[in-house]
Amino acid sequence: MNFPQSSDAIPLIGTTLGGVVVGVFAANGFTAFRCGLEWETLAAGALGLVGGLLAYRAATTQQRAIEERNAFSFGVRTDSQRKQGIAAINEVLQTRFDGNFYSAAGTFLRNAVPEIQKALVGNEPLPRDLAKMVARTSHLLIAIVAHIEAVEKRRAAIPTIANTPCDRTSDAPRLRENFERLISCLHEMDEYFRFPHEHLLGSSS
Repeated sequence: MNFPQSSDAIPLIGTTLGGVVVGVFAANGFTAFRCGLEWETLAAGALGLVGGLLAYRAATTQQRAIEERNAFSFGVRTDSQRKQGIAAINEVLQTRFDGNFYSAAGTFLRNAVPEIQKALVGNEPLPRDLAKMVARTSHLLIAIVAHIEAVEKRRAAIPTIANTPCDRTSDAPRLRENFERLISCLHEMDEYFRFPHEHLLGSSS
């Protein structure tokens, strides 16, 4: 069973309380509260609450329709880039911890990263779950790019370490971990678009 989000429930709660108050006033002939208010004033207030709720629901329904349309467009537009990115990351992860590891990472940086970054731009706003996936993927890409560029700069400045094994205690394991997180994000997106209705339903629950 899907329950409304707290932001969606606030107008409904307000309308319900307004209706209860109006009912109490009507049942007691206004004697219990001795406020001297007129029935027409209370009725107008209650109708205003109902109208506000209907307007709010219409706006949120339209927003969700826009997000779902953008999600569909995003999924179609980025399908090939996601698959290419997953294949490129797998190549890096299959490389041993030696000089070839950073060579493979550098190839990923120059060939795959621009395509993935370009795919992640546009089609906003997106459904909440998908927007979180895109944000995590973008942050991981930034971290990976910064890491590879720093290592390439250091290794270029010291030619004697250009082909030596990677530092197992710092550089390579940490970078590998970020690659594993990145490929997990891309797989998560693939899963999202494989069963989009479940995610979209969950976002609106």
